Amino acid sequence: MKPRAACTLFVAATQAILVWTGLPCSRAHAQLRILDYNVGLSDPASPNPRPGTSSLLQAINAQTRAGFARNIDVFTMQEANATSTTGQAFADLLNTITGGTSYVTTTLDGNTTGSGRPLAVYNSATVMLISQTAIGVTSSTGQPRQTLRYQFRPVGYESTADFYVYDSHFKAANDTTSADRRNVEAQAIRTNADALGASANLIYAGDMNLYTASEPAFQTLTAPGNGQAFDPINQVGDWSNNSAFKPYQTQSPATTAVYPGQVTGGMDDRFDFQLVSNAVMTPGGFTYLAGTYRTFGNNGSVPRNGSINDTRSTALPGLANRTQVLDLLTTVSDHLPVVADYSYATVSTTTPAITVSTSTLAQALSTTYGTASTSATFTVAGTGLTGSLTLSAPTGLELSTSSGSGYATTLTLSPSAGSVPATTVYVRLAATAAVGTYDRRSITIAGGGA
Repeated sequence: MKPRAACTLFVAATQAILVWTGLPCSRAHAQLRILDYNVGLSDPASPNPRPGTSSLLQAINAQTRAGFARNIDVFTMQEANATSTTGQAFADLLNTITGGTSYVTTTLDGNTTGSGRPLAVYNSATVMLISQTAIGVTSSTGQPRQTLRYQFRPVGYESTADFYVYDSHFKAANDTTSADRRNVEAQAIRTNADALGASANLIYAGDMNLYTASEPAFQTLTAPGNGQAFDPINQVGDWSNNSAFKPYQTQSPATTAVYPGQVTGGMDDRFDFQLVSNAVMTPGGFTYLAGTYRTFGNNGSVPRNGSINDTRSTALPGLANRTQVLDLLTTVSDHLPVVADYSYATVSTTTPAITVSTSTLAQALSTTYGTASTSATFTVAGTGLTGSLTLSAPTGLELSTSSGSGYATTLTLSPSAGSVPATTVYVRLAATAAVGTYDRRSITIAGGGA
């Protein structure tokens, strides 16, 4: 066979390659939408979202507050089976709804003595998960489930924009012993939160099973100190069976059970919360957006102890399928979702940068038709990235991160916490490349935040 001429590859400096000039001093994502929901899926035999959940999540994404609507960024849940089952199922569902692949589940399963565990799903295109930590020690007389603390960072921001979400499911039941056990959980959370300092951005989310603000657990959470919790809507009092708090009550949306174990009884308790630290209530950084906290589907228009889809409900005005959504709230879970939106006044100072080890491959490549050539190499690294890097080879060339396999015309390098470590890229002439000269062809490296 006729030998192919040798070629030297040139890594071209097109659009986004050798050094990324990026978008310095720009806002990454000015708002975030955080959803908390007790999904009631602890049974290992039935860990997946119930029928209709996708319609509920779509409605939450579409709901406008403070002048904007956006897809869920962080979704904390309780009574989940495990991250590998319930968590992955919700990540898949959100990806299907949004037509993407960016929703992922957290991976830490906390200890539990029953009724599942807390976990979270998040949009990796808008926030990065920096750390996940289990809080407290479980026992039959103390904390029944570990609280999960998630440290998130908005994509494109530095560590000063980090926020922490405590995802909890406190002990249930309205008796002194259960109230004392809830306080054990609250004390563990406060000890951890106080250690983060007074300027930490904190959200305390979950099914807290609190009946009144005078309970020891609520008093512990809201006691003065670095991690002091505040109710962003300032609706503090005796929540249980009290019509004054109807718009904020979260259980139970149904009066008739449609699945095993579903709690009924109608709307009469505010069990589910998003409480926040002083830093989150203070304008200038990560801030709660006033007027956006809501118990989804509840505006206080149904009678106390009534079903959330009572014909007298006036909730969700403007939603084309509001009747369907209100009906689904009675069948998908025995709690209502709690949603709040947050904003950033902080300016991102992280400038995406991509570094390539060379502008020209040192090794010339040659081969005969039908046989791939040996490979040459270069390295790529990136910092401050807000997305994946995509490497594209010109006709006749192919790329891989392994010398012996996995070659293709494009290669994707995904960042972790905004960075791609120095990665060796292998380049070779493809076995199917036509005979000819391929000198000074361009390998482009794009992405990372364009």
